[in-house]
Amino acid sequence: MSDIREKLKGLLREDNHQTLLSYRGDEWLWSHCATIVASIDQLLSRAGIESSVNVGLIARNRPPHAAVILGMIALDRRLTMVHVYQSPEALAQDVKQLQLGVVVGDSDDWASNLSEMVEREGVLGIVLPSERGSSCSAVGDYRHSDDHRRTESNGFEVLSSGTTGTPSRTIMPFTVVQRALDSILAVGPEVARSAEIVSWPFGTIGGLCQVVTASVLTRPFALLEKFNLDEWLEAIDRYQPMILFVQPAVLRIVLDAAVPKERLSCLQVISGGAGPLEPELQRRFEERYGIPLLWAYGATEFCGTIISWTFELRKQFGLSKAGSAGKPISGVEVRVVDVTTEQPLPPGDTGWLEAKVNGLGADWVRTTDLAAVDEDGFVFIKGRGDGSINRGGFKVLPEQVVDCLRTHPAVLDAAVVGIDDKTLGQVPVAAIELARDAQVSVDELDQFVRGKLLAYQVPAQWKIVESLPRTSTLKVKLTEIARLFP
Repeated sequence: MSDIREKLKGLLREDNHQTLLSYRGDEWLWSHCATIVASIDQLLSRAGIESSVNVGLIARNRPPHAAVILGMIALDRRLTMVHVYQSPEALAQDVKQLQLGVVVGDSDDWASNLSEMVEREGVLGIVLPSERGSSCSAVGDYRHSDDHRRTESNGFEVLSSGTTGTPSRTIMPFTVVQRALDSILAVGPEVARSAEIVSWPFGTIGGLCQVVTASVLTRPFALLEKFNLDEWLEAIDRYQPMILFVQPAVLRIVLDAAVPKERLSCLQVISGGAGPLEPELQRRFEERYGIPLLWAYGATEFCGTIISWTFELRKQFGLSKAGSAGKPISGVEVRVVDVTTEQPLPPGDTGWLEAKVNGLGADWVRTTDLAAVDEDGFVFIKGRGDGSINRGGFKVLPEQVVDCLRTHPAVLDAAVVGIDDKTLGQVPVAAIELARDAQVSVDELDQFVRGKLLAYQVPAQWKIVESLPRTSTLKVKLTEIARLFP
């Protein structure tokens, strides 16, 4: 990580007029970001804030926030991500509960709630500039406290995706960024130098690794505040990237919009994660666009990717392992254990997925995912074990029902959750987002799944919605799906 830090220190200079990124048509130079970092460093020094005190960032995908992320690495400061998608009252309360001594936010974030809280609690508030070349300003006066947030080691405190509730946080050591950098370099020097499009949220591991690796490799990149198909395609047209990192939902959106093949012709490979890649989606996308999809699996507790496809694996196995997340990457061991006995299982059996990752300790860490590992070492994710629905003693895995629904030509995407039932304890319910110009009735969907699923797996209630509620990483918000069925 020292190499990355030194590289960023060398790039973050006020006389470095090379372009770092583009955002909404504006070019942000390294010098613009250097001005922001220098002013933050000055404010922290004036207040006498020790390097052990975490700096909180209200994480938006905007250029000044990218400057903070890069600057905290260069300054060897610890960074805590604060969830941005909450009310002003909840945001102020979150900062207070986190016991942050410093919080950095966009001018949009400094409503009266947050401003009053930092002044009352002795927190240093730093307001990011809205214009290029400007410095930061301060809100409140810092008062030293031993209670201010101090994580055990240098790194990012990142947010989970928040699909089942409020996003949680975990420590991502700076060394993980080096791991992400090495994985990009392993793809090949030509691809590693190509442009990048950053749309994963900064508060998450994916967004952090995207912006830091692109910056360190001095790859030009377009920054999107969130995924938008038109903006995404415009960025591809302009930058002509060779590789992109996406979520499964992006592939469905591209197919549903019938994006012309020539608009993606610059891409040599698409990688992705944040959810399994079902074989039928992979087949349709690759047949339509001729771009290989090399998927991966990661989890917040492992600070990023631990299982992945590579060009070599694809060359060797082709699509014979479709539906797999690939094999463990270097420095990672995985195993599957029985959900009852917790004993390791043989190839092909399904149980809890566990992993050991170099740099994160010597213990096996259990995920919340069910998986199977085949005789060749490929890992197949079967669904979230903590999301299973107990319907009168029968276990229903929502992912199996969703996978079935996605095979219907009228269904763009679906979500299945369990709700309380007086007789059976729980029953599955389904929300459906239809493909463009598609029409289908609930009765037709019910009959469709009855021909493919077991009786207890069939949803007890249905709702067809205009669009499924999603997190900033394009995962479906399961808590909001449950609210559709009072």
